[in-house]
Amino acid sequence: MLLRAYLDAGYTQNETRVYYVGGYLSRWDRWVQFNKKWRAFLSKNDLPYFRTADYESRKGLYKGWSIKERLAVIERVTFLIKETVDLGMAAAITLPDYEALTDADRRLIGDAYGICASACIAKVARALRQSGVEEPVEYIFELGDTGQARVASALAKLFADERRRKRFLFRSVSFEGKRDWPGLQIADFMAYETGKHVPRKIGLESRPMRKCLESVLSKVPCYGVLFDANELSKMIAKRKALKSMTDTSR
Repeated sequence: MLLRAYLDAGYTQNETRVYYVGGYLSRWDRWVQFNKKWRAFLSKNDLPYFRTADYESRKGLYKGWSIKERLAVIERVTFLIKETVDLGMAAAITLPDYEALTDADRRLIGDAYGICASACIAKVARALRQSGVEEPVEYIFELGDTGQARVASALAKLFADERRRKRFLFRSVSFEGKRDWPGLQIADFMAYETGKHVPRKIGLESRPMRKCLESVLSKVPCYGVLFDANELSKMIAKRKALKSMTDTSR
C-alpha cells in the first residue's frame, strides 16, 4: 500500500502567537475516493476550494451564509475527514518562547517551520510502527509557506541517508498548491484547529475544545507535540549533546 500524508502550516497573530503544522495520513486508494467526494462537495456548495480560516471568519465566498448552510458544510467536511483518514499529526511552537532563545540556539534547532515539519514526520513514523506498519510515507506540504526552501533542502540532505529513510518511514516530499490537491484542504482544517487548540492546551483559553475538532478526534487518532519553553530546552540539550559526541569522535 502507498501511504500519503498532506500537511499545511500557519501561525496565529493574537496574543498567543503560535506557529503550527498539521495534517492527515491515509492510503493512496482512500485519497482517490476522497478526491471525488470532495470535488462533488465543493461543486454542490459553489466553492472553488475550502479554506478553514475564511469559512470561520465568514469572509469572501462564505459571507452572508446562513447558520444552516454553515453547519451543513462543516458537518460534511468533518464527515469526509473521518471517513477517509487513518491518523492526524500536528506540531506547534509558542513563538514567544522560541524568540526568547539565543541566536546560537535558534541556529542549532532550526526555524519554526522545520521543527514542526520534522516533528510531524517523526510522530507519523512512531505511530505507524506502533501499529505494525513499515510502509514508507509520501509527504505533500502546501506550496508557498515561509522557510519552505530551507526545509526542503534540509529534508533532502537528512533523508539522503537510507538508514534515516527507513527509520522515519520516509518515501518522498513535495510541495503543491492547495487548490489542486484536495488533501491539502483538509490538512488546512487540521492546521487551523491546531492553532485554535494551543491556547486551551496552555491554559489561556477556558472554553472547551471546538466541536468540529472534537468530532474528528472521536474517530481519528491524532499525534501531536507542543514546543513550549520546556520542550525547546530539551531539544537544544539533545542537539548540543549530539554535536558534542560528533565533535569528539572526529
